[in-house]
Amino acid sequence: VSLFPDAVSVPGCPPTTGPSLYEWVRERRLRLTEDGFTIGDTGRDINYGDFLPRRLLGEYLLWFREVIKKEAGLLFEIFEHKAKATNIAKDAYRYAIQLSNSEVIISDYLFITVGQISEPILSSFGYKSKTKYISQPYPLPEQLETVKAEERIAICGLGLTAFDAILTLTIGRGGKIVVKNGVENYIPSGKEPQIVAFSRSGLPFFSRPSLGAPLKYEPIVFNQSAIDGLRNKVGMKLDYDRDILPLIFTEMRVAYHRAKYGRDYGWEKTQKLHTDFRYAFQTGNLEKLLNELDSHDSFVFSPKDYYFEFYDTSAMGFADSTSYENWIRRWLENDLKESRSGTPLSPIKAALEVLREFRDIIRYAVDFGGLTNESAERFFSFHSETLNRIGVGPQKEHTAIVLALMKAGILRICLGPSPEILWDNYLKYWKFSSKVFKLQQVITVDWIYQGSINRRQHIGENSSIVGAMAHQGLLRRYYPESAVNYAVDIDHNFHPINQNGIANERIWVLGLLCEGATFYNGYVTSPDKFVRSQFDADCAVSSIFSQIMQ
Repeated sequence: VSLFPDAVSVPGCPPTTGPSLYEWVRERRLRLTEDGFTIGDTGRDINYGDFLPRRLLGEYLLWFREVIKKEAGLLFEIFEHKAKATNIAKDAYRYAIQLSNSEVIISDYLFITVGQISEPILSSFGYKSKTKYISQPYPLPEQLETVKAEERIAICGLGLTAFDAILTLTIGRGGKIVVKNGVENYIPSGKEPQIVAFSRSGLPFFSRPSLGAPLKYEPIVFNQSAIDGLRNKVGMKLDYDRDILPLIFTEMRVAYHRAKYGRDYGWEKTQKLHTDFRYAFQTGNLEKLLNELDSHDSFVFSPKDYYFEFYDTSAMGFADSTSYENWIRRWLENDLKESRSGTPLSPIKAALEVLREFRDIIRYAVDFGGLTNESAERFFSFHSETLNRIGVGPQKEHTAIVLALMKAGILRICLGPSPEILWDNYLKYWKFSSKVFKLQQVITVDWIYQGSINRRQHIGENSSIVGAMAHQGLLRRYYPESAVNYAVDIDHNFHPINQNGIANERIWVLGLLCEGATFYNGYVTSPDKFVRSQFDADCAVSSIFSQIMQ
């Protein structure tokens, strides 16, 4: 992780250098304590492959912000207004921003980069009450301090935020992981509550693998030229399932055999196989070569099976919560094994990394109306979630902890997808009922913790300046008829398009508000590679200077 952009990402900006998160942590001589999670002054040195608490990333972000403020202060005067922007007024050229503290800011240009727009997940179930409902996940551990050891808490979500809460309630309360015969076992402190975790999909997650293999290579079939060729052949609007997925699956097969060859014969020799792949593709024989390589394997890797394995748990016919929970456990155990082998030794994990390594090509195909409306609906309801589940999961160490907690009886994942939720006002507890099992599972809990983000909120329902701009017609939805896509409509320069279809060149909208008009707008930047979020911001800043100097 690094916030200092590579020159390829910010061509309009002088080179800026500074420490990555790893270097920053090492400079401060922080150490990893015996539990493997806590950062302090004692313990072992932090290594390059360690996963650190996410609060450290927050501290790094704040540090970087101060660095930028200091450097920018040589050229600019910076005013900070610590209030919520609630309304906006406009004359011919300028904007008046109304703040919650009654201040008014007059501005010629606006950047709208508000980040997460989230509504409490229970509102989708019709609940507005906050009774024993922790709707704001952070800060931790403060948000969970009122949850007692003798109580039970349901965590909505199986992603990174949910893992933060699970760790806070277990290892954060004095529990320990002890490894015996290569298997993690959890030793309780007695301060843990009973935890029930669930998600809307009910699907398991893929954990991040150990890295080390040279994963990046020049793709054989899944590249921008292939996307351009498809547009020339079938039209400017593509169908993701019909046109793009076959290319991705072929590239995953290439990556699988490349990784298997690297594992067996040495990664430095994979260039020969890559040359064979490219020649086979150019002569129309790539499928034949891949099938021939498959024929020599006792195990035939099928990208389609891995990608669509978790399509719909409600259709899997689980008899009861026990069979579902056992399936989750077995899947996590198998995935953990592959993750520990990592990309140097697991061709499967190396193949799955194609979905991360070539994400910019997926963006190239999807962004700015690249898909038909029907395909875009499916992409942002199914494919984007699948890509996240495969490529943005927790580290393998957290998967091992989840399995240890399940074995210890402290954590259960037993409700299936989107259980029914009811508040019993008389008994003062929450009641969860499974929807998909033949034998219904009913669980009562004392608390609900929102460990996931629901970004599907109409911009007009937002209480901040975003909602005000929507009501005034300064913003409109990218695809108003969509049930899953709530993005702000923007042009290719990230200027919002108003209700009359005109782009406002004095306003830029960047980040998660664009999710749907563009793909994958919320991520942490990496060093030494092209980072689109930094590139987009650089283009916007260059544009504003061009306007000022006219």
